[in-house]
Amino acid sequence: MEHVVATESKEIKYINKRRRKAFYEKVLFYLLRIFPVKKNLISVCTFEGKGGFGCNAKPLVMKIHEMNPEYQFVWFVNDMGKSFPDYIKKVPNTLISRVYWLTRSKVWIDNYRKPFGTCKRKNQYYINVNHYTVAIKCTGLLRGEGFSEMAYLVSKNDSDMIDDLVIDSDWCEQCFDKALVYEGTFLKTGAPRCDVLYGDRSTLKERFHRKYSLPEDAKVIMFAPTFREGAKDGIRSVYSEIWTIDFKRLIDNLETKFGGIWYVCIRVHPQLAPTFNEYKNPEVQERLIDESQADDMYELLAGMDAYITDYSSACFEAGFAHIPVFIYADDIQKYAKDRGALMWNIATDPRHSIGNNKKFTPKMDVKFPFPVASDNEQLEEDIVEFNQEAYDNRLNVFHEKMGLVFNGQASEKLAEEIIKKLAEIGITIYNEVKKERNMVGIDIKTLNLSPRAYMVLARNEIHTVEQLLNRIKSKEDLLQIRWLGEGTANEIIEKLAENGITIYKDENEEAIKIALSKLRIQQEKMQELDANILYLKKQREVGEQLKNQSKGEDDNGR
Repeated sequence: MEHVVATESKEIKYINKRRRKAFYEKVLFYLLRIFPVKKNLISVCTFEGKGGFGCNAKPLVMKIHEMNPEYQFVWFVNDMGKSFPDYIKKVPNTLISRVYWLTRSKVWIDNYRKPFGTCKRKNQYYINVNHYTVAIKCTGLLRGEGFSEMAYLVSKNDSDMIDDLVIDSDWCEQCFDKALVYEGTFLKTGAPRCDVLYGDRSTLKERFHRKYSLPEDAKVIMFAPTFREGAKDGIRSVYSEIWTIDFKRLIDNLETKFGGIWYVCIRVHPQLAPTFNEYKNPEVQERLIDESQADDMYELLAGMDAYITDYSSACFEAGFAHIPVFIYADDIQKYAKDRGALMWNIATDPRHSIGNNKKFTPKMDVKFPFPVASDNEQLEEDIVEFNQEAYDNRLNVFHEKMGLVFNGQASEKLAEEIIKKLAEIGITIYNEVKKERNMVGIDIKTLNLSPRAYMVLARNEIHTVEQLLNRIKSKEDLLQIRWLGEGTANEIIEKLAENGITIYKDENEEAIKIALSKLRIQQEKMQELDANILYLKKQREVGEQLKNQSKGEDDNGR
């Protein structure tokens, strides 16, 4: 009992410490609001700064840049050595840097949680693109006692700021409110990172083969275990103690079943990637390829011929592309006990009849589509008995029941959604007009506007794109056109943007001047205060000297 009380007390102290830290961070966010929001600036972060140019944010940012090169991007990273395209400014994921850039960005893109203490301004737009789709593991409130109070506070603070959360299925919509402590709106567009898994993947396969000079008939299976930790002599490890999979046996079985020469592409959790060299297996060392450091797992996955994991949600994403998936989970019972209940009854159902946990998804009645092995013998059985046709049919039923959105267009749909939202509030309006040469002389009807928009423009003698652009330099100019209202103005802005023509307006220079003026006044006041403090300090020192002299004279007089 005494131990419990001590633990609780320690947790409370920790929470209070985090609250105090968060308070000071919030103060900093409010102080830096002296700087205006830069209306074409988008800040991006993945995995709390540990990620690089990858996950759902990567294809989304690429698509936004493609649609509108005038948008500027900053990307928070812990490792400034990570590589990004030239149009992205990488910035350190430190407190001052993060507060400054987030305060100035009109749009936030993240796939994780913002740090506790983060504050969003009133007219900023925060889209969370998530980092998993359908899941095996429970998260958030679904974890029950495994979800700490501190984790709840962090989740709640972040979720309250999110304007839109990206999901890929009806399944996510049903359970993510509790899983992510979220009460806002969803964008059911699919996961942008999965676009590369749609359609023909031969180019990405060839790229991977060239990178490692693999034989023509080579095939590759990705092994990507989820994060778990063990300890040996005080050092965290997931290799010798966790990996009971027999890679030699795995490769032999794959070659017997599918033919060709098989390799294993190992992708461990990013936190443990630097320690991969701890694992040694002389029997198959030349067949193991380490891709743990790569920022974009999904370009790798698109080049794979099969996939094996334990509890990673990426199994479902490999299944989107009908890549053969095998689950190897040799610690199901222990993992379920440590983690809490799982989203699927893997630990309780018969091996080949695993259903969804209806406690969390009561409206669903679906079967887990992948074979689950708890030892090497069962894994061998699953590989030998694998039937692609039966597997495809199973996946088709699964995807239909889950209400999956997977069409290779998630990045485009999300980019359009973001640009549209910004256009609605006048964010894509700038002073200078950008004109596409191949569009300016074309009939206005090519923009596919509504009949009302055509009618209004025609009544104002606007029949071509060039005539329209000659009349407008801002949204305000559009609204000055007779009979043209707010809705029609937004429609025209959106259609122009879709065709590569964006009307821009520079950041409000007057607002910047006012902000800088206020900053200078504050600086002057601080300098004046410092001068006064220094003056008082010197006066006190003089007083002390006079006092000591007087005391010395008194002492000598006695």
